[in-house]
Amino acid sequence: MSLRLTRPVLSGLLAALAAAALPAVASASISPALTVGGDTAAGKSPAGVTFDINFGDAGGDSPKDVTIVFPPGLLADHTVNRGACATAAPVAACKIGAGTATVGGKPIPLSAYLVAPASAADIAGLDVVYGSQSATAAISLRKAPDVGLNTTFTNLAPGLGALNIEFTNMRLPSSCPAAPANVTIVADSQAAPATITKATAPLTVTGCKSLAYAPKLTASITRDAKGSGATIVTTVTQAVGESASKSIEFDLPRSLAANPADFACLTAAGCTVGTVSAVSPLIPAGGPLAAGKLALGGSLTAPTVTLSFPAPLGITIVGAINPVSGSVTLAPLPDLPLTSLVLTFNGGPGGEKAFNTTCAPGKFVGKFAPQDGAATDNVSAAIRYTGCAGAPTAKSGSLTGLAAGRPKLRFKLAAGRNAPPLASLSVGLPSGLGFDAKAISRSRRCTGTAGKRTCTTTLRVNGLAASGATFSAARIARGRLVVTLRKPAKSATFTLAAPLLSEAAALAAKVEHNKVKTLTVSVKATDAKHATSPLSLKLKV
Repeated sequence: MSLRLTRPVLSGLLAALAAAALPAVASASISPALTVGGDTAAGKSPAGVTFDINFGDAGGDSPKDVTIVFPPGLLADHTVNRGACATAAPVAACKIGAGTATVGGKPIPLSAYLVAPASAADIAGLDVVYGSQSATAAISLRKAPDVGLNTTFTNLAPGLGALNIEFTNMRLPSSCPAAPANVTIVADSQAAPATITKATAPLTVTGCKSLAYAPKLTASITRDAKGSGATIVTTVTQAVGESASKSIEFDLPRSLAANPADFACLTAAGCTVGTVSAVSPLIPAGGPLAAGKLALGGSLTAPTVTLSFPAPLGITIVGAINPVSGSVTLAPLPDLPLTSLVLTFNGGPGGEKAFNTTCAPGKFVGKFAPQDGAATDNVSAAIRYTGCAGAPTAKSGSLTGLAAGRPKLRFKLAAGRNAPPLASLSVGLPSGLGFDAKAISRSRRCTGTAGKRTCTTTLRVNGLAASGATFSAARIARGRLVVTLRKPAKSATFTLAAPLLSEAAALAAKVEHNKVKTLTVSVKATDAKHATSPLSLKLKV
């Protein structure tokens, strides 16, 4: 006989357990007792955990429906030979436990097998075979009041008096609470199905502080080809066997700012702004952990970001956003080991991105707290940018003729990668060199008769030449030469010489006697979108 859980039965059992108004049935004769044993040192995961359940058979009654409620963090490895275990019938490769079942006062050897879930809402099925009988339980993930596994048998055959099962490949909690969490048995009986009885036993886990805990963080930002919208990817990784995280705080860099369009999301309805995926050593790759969503919601005063995974996990984690400090805190997190957690913000309201970026260099900071309550582990990650405009460059520079009093400055200026072309520049000279404003002149010429005259102004800068660009304006401002290009250019080479460029006799003498060997010229390049970048040219003389 193979029996499976239906969700209404599980809900009914737990609801009945919580409802104090339910009357007891006098004829009920089962009185469950539970003992939990095995190797419960956290560092021993995966471990064998033993459950001794005695239902008490006074009056000949026996259990009908039984749910084993695992405490948070006590989890089964559902990756065991996953391909072979995706069938309804048990196979040898999927054996995950052994023990005895007492029927009619006689112990009968039993074996427990991982099988396919009967319902899409369940994580897996558990087939317990003893003698000529079998009972199939559903393994489901409860979400409240905490996150943990429930294993439920329904419509058990009459006569079962006790179960002794050692489950192998169990992952122990990584929290080690001072007051041990309990394993709970919830049951009704053949004679009194309306009466719920229960038994509890502590799961004493030790050694959580000895678990390794070294989360790593990477972060990347890709700027949109048009506009300042950004796709943000943060990845947290941990090694197998490390403690799970109890909380994670991300401190966002100053180069990121919320899109003003996000205000429309700060309601109960919220907006989907990205995806979340995770990898756990206990859950087969892909599936619900790979298909989570990120949503922005909450309110103007208390914005939130929600991580949600589909069934059969159905886990939802609501993170708090601090708009003042620019931090996002995910807490509390379930005691579930993850070797990877990837948050991708690539959406937003109206087709825009949830964040804008300036592409300024910066770091993401992650603050991680383990389940055992130890000190927070702070990790920083330099941001990898993609699609951002590169800074302009000044190269191929030379400064010659100083010893002879005939200075000549030459350099090539190029726009940055993915950046707008150059629109203007200003040049600042070191002490001993200067600009002569008399080298800049303008002449005005008019043609035609009165009322139909056309006038043009010609700019002339003696001592300034440009290759790859032409200039439409030049002036001396606060000791710097400011040049405006007629059309923005990706690159241009500029040559400055007398009479525009002048030199003090003292500098010429110092160069001649090798007292000055290098000089620094400063250049400020401004692109067609008015972004200015300071550059420095250190030149041999």
